[in-house]
Amino acid sequence: MPLRRGDGVGPAGEDASAPAPATHSDFRPSMGRPSVRGPIRAIRLLLACRGTMACATSVNSSPLSVEDSQMIQLKPRDLVAISANSQYYYALLLDRIRLFGGNWTFVFHRTSPALLTPEEVLGGSRSGFHAFVDFIWAKREGRATRLCRGIATEEFEGPGFVKQANAHRGKATLWFISDMAFKEVKRVEQLSEAEKRYPLQSRIDDTLMVRDVDRAWTPEQDPRI
Repeated sequence: MPLRRGDGVGPAGEDASAPAPATHSDFRPSMGRPSVRGPIRAIRLLLACRGTMACATSVNSSPLSVEDSQMIQLKPRDLVAISANSQYYYALLLDRIRLFGGNWTFVFHRTSPALLTPEEVLGGSRSGFHAFVDFIWAKREGRATRLCRGIATEEFEGPGFVKQANAHRGKATLWFISDMAFKEVKRVEQLSEAEKRYPLQSRIDDTLMVRDVDRAWTPEQDPRI
């Protein structure tokens, strides 16, 4: 079958036209304000790239001559901006493609009308969620901009676990907890507070990513919990 916009290998029964259950997570509670150490932290992350980093140095040209092109090849440790709805959305790729075309990714709860610099993104709020994101539509349509390569990702890696539920809609009665190699480690009927924040073992595309940034989604909002 041809790939359709909004397709995702998430909770079965979900489609792009229906309010989808949560399909992402973050490794800590969302924080609504930037840390006072934000600028220093951003500089340290950029310096930690050990000479492999290549950043877009101009935010005034449109598009950026080197890093912005159709079908750009995104890689782990890339900081990217996705253009949608007349603004930019930001994500950091943490690992290679792991799940049905989706890269393990930290998505920032942040948008801007003009393209931000890597320092502005990394030095700001860490509110966001983790997900396996397939950026296929943004790449095909030339809406993906690589802001920087070689970002140190250790602070963004996540909890080391993902989860699945036995229900597509409604309350789940059983949850399956797996490690990042997708090996099941336990089953629980009730999630702990930490487990509620675990990402789902599912894949979304960049259109669903944009939707969930717009609604400031966090995994605790999963209606099946």
